[in-house]
Amino acid sequence: MERDRFIDKIRLLAVLIVVFGHWTATSVTWADGVIVGDSALALVPESHLATWLLQVMPLLFFIGGFANARSYSQHGTYLDYLRTRLRRLLSPTLVFIALWIIVAALAEVLPLPDPNLVDRGADIAALPFWFVGLYVIVVSLAPAMLTMHKRWRWRVPFALVCGAITVDVLVYGLGLTGLGVANYAFVWLLPHQLGFFYHQRPQLDRARLWGAAAAGLTGLVLLTTIGGYPVSMIFVPGAERGNTEPPSLAILMVSALLLAGALLARSWLNAGYREWIVGLSRVP
Repeated sequence: MERDRFIDKIRLLAVLIVVFGHWTATSVTWADGVIVGDSALALVPESHLATWLLQVMPLLFFIGGFANARSYSQHGTYLDYLRTRLRRLLSPTLVFIALWIIVAALAEVLPLPDPNLVDRGADIAALPFWFVGLYVIVVSLAPAMLTMHKRWRWRVPFALVCGAITVDVLVYGLGLTGLGVANYAFVWLLPHQLGFFYHQRPQLDRARLWGAAAAGLTGLVLLTTIGGYPVSMIFVPGAERGNTEPPSLAILMVSALLLAGALLARSWLNAGYREWIVGLSRVP
């Protein structure tokens, strides 16, 4: 089956942003023989606004929805689909984990000088695996969500949005903080569900996409000003409240902004590098 260049390019872009973000989000200092890593988001509050573009998890879940729908359509049974998807996801992950376990073990037994940079590197390498665990659950739920998509179409995303709003009201309005865990499903399944729509190759309505982007941006402004939500879409260490642990309604607004923006840029992203160069050469 022919690859989708748009999906490949936003996947590459999202991964590069994740790598760049992790590098720049940490301020490392060495004082009195001790390495200290501080969050740049905590040290530079002015950087919080940049996370509206750097929080690319919605893009990754959207890509996952597209990929899971395509994969399931190629397999006759749920188990065949799940086996294929988990093999592709976990095989490189297990190799990565095995290598870092060996590195961490060597860091413990070898007489390395303090500060032990290798041991610290092994700790940091494990941080992104929260996404893998969550995504495995999403992969396993994809066939059921796809069945719901075929039966109820836009009612499913609408229900997910309503669920996220309800959870935020209960958590932040009534103080029922334990219910916040439900938004890991409502918030992250929404962009994944939207990936099913893209898989069907609908005609992209640019007016609606502009409307979705405007709604996302407006929602973010309102939530972070009069709504009391944090400006940063990435958790800031030491903050009393965040937008990702658990995911909040603000992340849904980011999803609308980023997904609509990416789809509006689809034709440009699908152009080859020669077309990019020609286009740039025509800029006065």
